[in-house]
Amino acid sequence: MRKRFVIFSALAIALSMLATVARAQDADTDTSSPDAFNGRAVRLVGNLIGKVSLAAGTCTQGFSNQCAVGHSCGCYSATGARFHSSRFGKGSAAIFVTVDNSASYGALGDNCQPAYGELDINAKNDLAIFDMLGGLCTDPNGNLIFNGTMGLESSTKLFNSNGYAGFTSTINGNSGRIVLKFKGAAQ
Repeated sequence: MRKRFVIFSALAIALSMLATVARAQDADTDTSSPDAFNGRAVRLVGNLIGKVSLAAGTCTQGFSNQCAVGHSCGCYSATGARFHSSRFGKGSAAIFVTVDNSASYGALGDNCQPAYGELDINAKNDLAIFDMLGGLCTDPNGNLIFNGTMGLESSTKLFNSNGYAGFTSTINGNSGRIVLKFKGAAQ
């Protein structure tokens, strides 16, 4: 009888732990979770896919509007890009990236440049603007690799404190197609 009680107790504890793990996983994917407004950080994961165009000069949108005096800069932009995120939901986005061509760096001399960007999100669950800082490098195949970090510019419907993400992206040198992925957290 005692052996059955021990087995039953162990089974009850295991089921309780499984239920707790399941609730935690549900909260991780629930976009309506109030965790962010309760001061708890929530995970941000997402991506953007679109077509980039290049124009001479500095981009004029928000944080992307940076080019040192006397420097030559270029503006990469994509509007109407497809966007998806675990928290923001599906929607569209615009990205604007100013690249400082006069401030080249890298072991080979001029294959990388500093870049300042802005990501404007219009998704199902929220509107948001992220400021971006990173570097844009050219790979041996002529593709542009734009990597760095981005910070949430201001509070949104979902987030009232701060948000950040690291991002990686590739712009195909022939087609101009950008694929950007990000991962971070917000409160």
